[in-house]
Amino acid sequence: MTTTAVFMTGVRQIDIQPVETEPVGPRQVRTHTLYSGISHGTEMAFYRGTAPHLGSGWDRDMRLFLPSEAPDFSYPSRYGYSNVGRVVECGAEVDTLKSGDIVFGTFPHQTDFTADQGWLVKLPEGLDPKLGIFLTNTRTTYNGILDAGIRLGETVVIFGQGVLGQLLSQMARLSGAGKVIVVDPITDRLEMALKLGADVAINPQQVDVAKQVRQMTGNRGADVVIEVSGAYAGLQEAIRTVAPRGTVVAMGFYQGAGALTLGAEFHHNWVDIRCSQAGSISPALSHRWDSPRLTAAAANLLPKLQLAPLITQVFDFERASEAYALIDQEPEKVLQVVLKYG
Repeated sequence: MTTTAVFMTGVRQIDIQPVETEPVGPRQVRTHTLYSGISHGTEMAFYRGTAPHLGSGWDRDMRLFLPSEAPDFSYPSRYGYSNVGRVVECGAEVDTLKSGDIVFGTFPHQTDFTADQGWLVKLPEGLDPKLGIFLTNTRTTYNGILDAGIRLGETVVIFGQGVLGQLLSQMARLSGAGKVIVVDPITDRLEMALKLGADVAINPQQVDVAKQVRQMTGNRGADVVIEVSGAYAGLQEAIRTVAPRGTVVAMGFYQGAGALTLGAEFHHNWVDIRCSQAGSISPALSHRWDSPRLTAAAANLLPKLQLAPLITQVFDFERASEAYALIDQEPEKVLQVVLKYG
């Protein structure tokens, strides 16, 4: 059968094209897509042509990006990893799903897809299917919270209040943070974070963030800082803001070259900078946590989070190019953009 998919055909170029799909195998299901979410971070890096995968190949043995004549990503390609659909056909040996189930899959933006049942996550009963697109981001931020190791009553500062930052702010509170401080230059995002439970919102274009946080904490600084803006300037200020021997969890997808001044607060305050992303579990937790547990925990958390306010625009699937252009050109107007399928 034929499905229809969004293709990135070049830098900032989107087209919708037909794709042949495989028949449903014994342990596979076919799903009709209801909604898919566009990633405003990683996915937009491919759209803008700034992702390191475009000119390099990821060597899994050496764990290095190396120049390659066959890079990991090239145009034209499908992309996307937040797809929610309804199961419409099941193979004879499928035993975990049935027709009519609403499921999540890390698949590109396309109208239908066929996948092994193990690649799909059944969403909680009663959850608005549109909110299921947040499972990828919730899984990522859940891992970030695990990496942050927030202790009861601690002060947590979160740089960046896009979707990931908004989720982290809510989850930091659920983790026992005594005070949640959010930082972003966009006023609407700060107001949203306060509405959803943050204690203090700071615009870094108006004040010295590190100085203000110290004034609020008896000159101590934040116990934990999570940087998810993806801006080198944000990471630099996160280093300045955290308390001596505190932890900065770097979750942003930093692209291109950027400067950090490491001889100042980083060196003198013994700052621990910790990378966090969805692809791996901290070795300190791997005896208890693995990828399936993380996914299940994130799915169970969806009904407990305030997600609906984070969806700011819904575009029909056929208008995907407009959706990408809006995110790229007017990011201050969007939080989460969703594609809707007929």
